[in-house]
Amino acid sequence: MSGQIYKLTIYPEKDHFSRCYAVASEVARRLGFDPDEEFRFAVCVSEAYTNAFIHGNKLNPSKSINVIFAWDEESVRVDIEDDGEAKPEALHLDDSRPDIDCEKSSGRGVGIMKLFADRIEVEERQEGGLRVSISFRLRRKSSQLGVLLQNQTEEYMEIRVTENEDYVTLSLKGRLDFASSTNLKEEILKRVAQGRNRIILNLAQIDFINSSGLGTLVSILKEVRLAKGRLLLSNLASYVEEIFEITQLSHIFEIHPSEAEAHEALTASRVNVS
Repeated sequence: MSGQIYKLTIYPEKDHFSRCYAVASEVARRLGFDPDEEFRFAVCVSEAYTNAFIHGNKLNPSKSINVIFAWDEESVRVDIEDDGEAKPEALHLDDSRPDIDCEKSSGRGVGIMKLFADRIEVEERQEGGLRVSISFRLRRKSSQLGVLLQNQTEEYMEIRVTENEDYVTLSLKGRLDFASSTNLKEEILKRVAQGRNRIILNLAQIDFINSSGLGTLVSILKEVRLAKGRLLLSNLASYVEEIFEITQLSHIFEIHPSEAEAHEALTASRVNVS
């Protein structure tokens, strides 16, 4: 691909997921992507980066990951290079259909990339490790990227808890991904252990979610059900709703347009039971 190239080398230190996400989002915005396209682009980069960190480098803090953006007037390609020992066939890119099982708490990342990206390729690097290449067509004229700030980061996720008489609402703000999902699960399981097993998650201010975040929600749902409780989701943005649809998770989660409607559903179930 002729055109411009921007290379980012990331070591798994604090905020490394934030750094990758922030640069991917800025690249998408400067290339003229609309908000939904930006979300899909950032999700694909995040999925490939997370795979490289977990499955390629095996969480090894001494191994880096290269994220290389290359673009011209027609398309943008992102190469994610790890320093691990995995083989290309481990990503199952040759499968005719994306492998997305809505009941599993993991294994959605490659399927999501295949659905969102225009093209995905994987190859072994001469230096060792894998190179995953993700390509997107540019559907409108892009602006010049200029200088990207390599040290930019964003907050992971904020959790605001509202204790109501017979249920708990957790309002989330920011990104739900590999870095932030553990805190959310701990926060909810703490309530479940206290007998507070009727829970509403308000996702109105979630601006990003990937397969790690989805997997955590599935795991939480199973724990809540084991405690004979209910987990309801509300206020999903259009791009978050889309990822629930394509992964078929909309079939197993109770999803409501607003927190008020989720509350009404909980109240109705109380009335019916009594």
